[in-house]
Amino acid sequence: MKPPFLMAVAAWIAAGAPFAAAAEGKQPIKFSGCSISAVAYMKDMAKAFEEKRGVPVEVKGGGVPVGIANTMSGESHLGGSCRHLLDKEQKEGAVSTVVGYDMLVFIVHPTNQVNSLTMDQIRGVFAGKIQNWSDVGGPKEPIILVGRESADAGVSTMFRERVMRGWEVSPNTVDLQSTSDIEKAMETEQYRWGIAVTGISSAALRKVKMLSLNVVRPSRQSFLDGSYPLARPLYLVTKGPPAGPTRDFIDFVLAPEGQKVMSKNAFSKQEYCNRQVALTGRCDEK
Repeated sequence: MKPPFLMAVAAWIAAGAPFAAAAEGKQPIKFSGCSISAVAYMKDMAKAFEEKRGVPVEVKGGGVPVGIANTMSGESHLGGSCRHLLDKEQKEGAVSTVVGYDMLVFIVHPTNQVNSLTMDQIRGVFAGKIQNWSDVGGPKEPIILVGRESADAGVSTMFRERVMRGWEVSPNTVDLQSTSDIEKAMETEQYRWGIAVTGISSAALRKVKMLSLNVVRPSRQSFLDGSYPLARPLYLVTKGPPAGPTRDFIDFVLAPEGQKVMSKNAFSKQEYCNRQVALTGRCDEK
């Protein structure tokens, strides 16, 4: 039997082996999934993690369904999700960890004269009942609905649940492959009279106009005081409970240093807790 000291050394070497290999470029941590998460925090988080731990993190988008599928197949170690897991994904062994928060926002071309819509107007627009900007205080131009191809996409799922609430989305929608594609399209003259839904943390990095909702402008302040209603969690997804390098990375994201990176473009868990206190008087994480 090995002396306790040698056993401890062996355990330490075994635990550090994956990270040493990763640091040498042999085993990078691979992330794919939610395009909003990739832009909003993962690229900065990957840089901060590598600087601190010496382990590279490869960041790719692709959307929530792709990220979760890649994680389940072993192609990725971490999936980025901006929606809750579906039943079928949980049955496959997917496990999600809340690491931050975002807000759903409605974006238009920066030259669009409309600045604010009510929740009822948003539902009417996306249901196809309101089809012209002149019906909501804008010019006499047809409204172009822009959305995602995948019904399981993060934004699409949360939008249906949090906003449409049983209303059917109009089939007359221009469907693009990713949220990143949608945001890029909304900057162009082709979609000057378009409207789309995305996350504030990535929209803020684009040349688009974010509409106020019920005259409340989406901002850090309206997130914190709860006056803007459409907050949603951001998740990191693993196959089974996080372990090894993925556990280490998630622990880094949840630590003060990682949460500071999170709050650069998105919102930290503490900021969400402050929001809940403002709304209900207590911190109730969802």
